Amino acid sequence: GGFVLGSRRMKPVRLLATRLADAGFASCAIDYRLLFRGGALAAQVADVDTAATFWRSRCEAFGCDPERISMAGFSAGAALMLLHAGRTEAPYHRLVSIYGATEFDRMGGRRAGLLLRLVLETNDRRAWRERSPAAFAHHPAPLLVMHGTADRLVPVAQAERLYARRNARGLPTDLELVERMPHGWLNDAALPETEQAIERVISFLR
Repeated sequence: GGFVLGSRRMKPVRLLATRLADAGFASCAIDYRLLFRGGALAAQVADVDTAATFWRSRCEAFGCDPERISMAGFSAGAALMLLHAGRTEAPYHRLVSIYGATEFDRMGGRRAGLLLRLVLETNDRRAWRERSPAAFAHHPAPLLVMHGTADRLVPVAQAERLYARRNARGLPTDLELVERMPHGWLNDAALPETEQAIERVISFLR
């Protein structure tokens, strides 16, 4: 929800978590402090760090394999996931970014710019670029990047540049472009593209 709205109970999160559980994965959805509720970017990333540490410490109790922990995120959640992964030494099996914002200085629309000034607590666009997920997307775990070609909020070129940047560093990365889909298309469970995306994520995690 653009760092400012929503929760782990949002439609696409519930849909993906449920389908993952049906497919035999232990699945947990996490929240982070939202903007205007104590959460600028540093606090939000810290919340992801804390949640990841919490669930990792409970692998044995739940009978999970600590060598096969994966993480996925939507939009702002994908941005926080990549920032978390880029700063941790903890291993991940797979990472999934679904219409993730990876270049804060290249977002679409005035509203996005206003939110980023508040989330990043600065007007300095160079700082936006330096603190963007693209600058930290170097975790060695295989990464699946999914993005709609009609996304006006997070331009699809961000996903393409992330894919190229990781490939140049020899990091395993898959790019799935979903034709004619706008930002947030997984909110509509009836779309065939939504079902295809979920099946692709499950296949990738396996």
